[in-house]
Amino acid sequence: MDDVLILAKTRWKLRKAVAVVNGELDKLKLEKHPDKTIIGRIDKGFDFLGYHINATTLHPATTTVQKYWANISRLYEQGVSQKRIEQYRRRWMGWCTGKLGDYMSPSGVNAAHALLYGPVQNVGPGSVSIST
Repeated sequence: MDDVLILAKTRWKLRKAVAVVNGELDKLKLEKHPDKTIIGRIDKGFDFLGYHINATTLHPATTTVQKYWANISRLYEQGVSQKRIEQYRRRWMGWCTGKLGDYMSPSGVNAAHALLYGPVQNVGPGSVSIST
């Protein structure tokens, strides 16, 4: 994996951590892409590895959802079976929620599920029921 995400409570600590990472990359003779280092506030949110992250939620990024629908449309245009489309949907939903485990917010799970299957039922405080 070649993606790195550094989160820190203060800009000073973040800059220090970035300097350490840059030093290690230099030792390994690796270069960063100049346009891919972003320093910003978490509460404004950002996209990383297909997810949108902010201070309170984690869910699929808009571009990820757009690519999902483009792929679904392409499958329909190719005339693949409904079974194949459902397999793609389940695999995408598994990626969408499975990589995150307990880190994905209930609203993120709800949003991902609603994209594919419709609304999610809330069954109690802090829990959701997802039928696939």
